[in-house]
Amino acid sequence: MRLCEGIFSTGKIVILDSGFCVLQGIIELQKCGVFASALIKKRRYWPKHVDGEGIALHFEDKPIGTTMRLPGVLDGERFDLFCMKDEGYVMS
Repeated sequence: MRLCEGIFSTGKIVILDSGFCVLQGIIELQKCGVFASALIKKRRYWPKHVDGEGIALHFEDKPIGTTMRLPGVLDGERFDLFCMKDEGYVMS
């Protein structure tokens, strides 16, 4: 949040490293007028509010290149998760 204070209320977009993939943080930025995107990576657990296991199950039998948009709402703010089946994993 501190790093983006200078662009609050501008509608600009920041691309976050996967280490900053915290949905609640992305929502807080959105509330401040900054939009963000991050690659979701499962480390020990899936990020909070992300049903990673459900996503993986959905894509299990899908061909490579299949995509899906998962809309959601957190703290009254809309967000979208975009997923794509790749060889051996699902990119989200």
